[in-house]
Amino acid sequence: YTHIPIFSQDLGYSPLQASWIYSVAAFHAAMGKIVFGRLLDNLGARRTIFISLLFHGLGIAILIFATNLFMLLIAVMIMGLGLGGTIPLMNSTFAIAFGWTIYGTNANNSSTIIRMAIRHIWQLYFGFFYKCGSMYNRRNCCIIFTSS
Repeated sequence: YTHIPIFSQDLGYSPLQASWIYSVAAFHAAMGKIVFGRLLDNLGARRTIFISLLFHGLGIAILIFATNLFMLLIAVMIMGLGLGGTIPLMNSTFAIAFGWTIYGTNANNSSTIIRMAIRHIWQLYFGFFYKCGSMYNRRNCCIIFTSS
């Protein structure tokens, strides 16, 4: 979600306004933890993950077409809820898949490997976009990064 202030500034908002927009996303991510934690207890992991990803995708779709403050706020609210939903779901579904007895070791190793791979691959990917010249702007890279 670190792309939200940059994206907001590309739409013409000041850094202060962009930080407030980011705060809206963070607040809704916190609310998403509560809402999706309750859904996880009631619906199970599979349905809740689907709903969380649906919120995330819908927020991204609205963000792509956001041209004014209202659309931008709606997009970050929905995206924030979706992100907040993935936080409680990540640990519980990982434990269901690998078992609680070796949860700590597996969770630590897999998240470290995934983070390292993503950091290096995305740096090369966006470095390429940056050097492409006139086709590059921060909004396009933010949309590509968000949707992947």
